[in-house]
Amino acid sequence: MNKRLSLVLLFSAMAFGQKENKAPSQPVKDIYFGKEIIDEFRNFENQQDTTVLNWIESQSKYSKNVLNQVKNKENYLTLLDKLVDQRYNLNRSKLVNIPKQQNILYKLDNKDSIRKLYYRSSPKEEFKEFFSPKEYQPELKINYYINYYKLSPNNRYVAISLTKNGQEISDVIIYDLKNKILLKDCIKNTWVSNIGGVNWLKDETGFIYVYLPVTDKTSSDFIKNSEAVLYKLG
Repeated sequence: MNKRLSLVLLFSAMAFGQKENKAPSQPVKDIYFGKEIIDEFRNFENQQDTTVLNWIESQSKYSKNVLNQVKNKENYLTLLDKLVDQRYNLNRSKLVNIPKQQNILYKLDNKDSIRKLYYRSSPKEEFKEFFSPKEYQPELKINYYINYYKLSPNNRYVAISLTKNGQEISDVIIYDLKNKILLKDCIKNTWVSNIGGVNWLKDETGFIYVYLPVTDKTSSDFIKNSEAVLYKLG
C-alpha cells in the first residue's frame, strides 16, 4: 500500500481510536485436551443477538463519523480506489479464459460512495456506467452491493450478483447490454461469488449456476445438498 496512505490511516486510528463502548463480552469456558480455554466473545457467533447487532451498528456509525472528519478524504479515497483497481486488474490478468471481462469495469463512484459497473464495447472506447446497485429494488430501501459479475460470450448480457448487509448469499439479475435494460429474470438462493460462479452457454440463452436449498447460516443444512441448475433466460 502507498506509504502516505498507510500513515494517514495509522494516524487516524491513533487519534480517533474509540476508548469507550467496548465490545460486549460473554465469556464461555471450554476444555480441550484437559486445558481450560476461555472464549471472551463467543456471543459474537450468534447473529441474532440484539446486543451484538446494536454494538456493530454503533461501531459503523462511529467509524463513518471519524472518517468524515479526515481532511482531504476524497483525495485519499481516489488514491485507494486506484490501488484497489491496480491490484484487481493484476489478479484478473492471471485468470484463464476471461478476456471479455476486461470490457467491464467495477469501480467506486466517489460522489455517492457506491461501486458501479461500467462497460465499453472495445479497448478504444471509454468506459460508461451502465448499472448501479441503487437501481435494484429501490422501493425496499436496502443497500445492495455487487459482489460478482459475468459477461456472456458475445457481450450481450451481464449476470450481476447483488448481496445486502454483508451477506454472502445473493440475488442474480441479468442486464441486456444491447438494449440497455434489466431483464425480469432474478435468481435467488445462490452464492455465485464463491460457489460455482455463472457459466454462460455459448449461445447466450442461459447459464449454469449452483442452487442452495438452505441459505440460513444457523441451519445445520446450510449450503448442503446444492444442485447445478441450467437456467434459461426469459
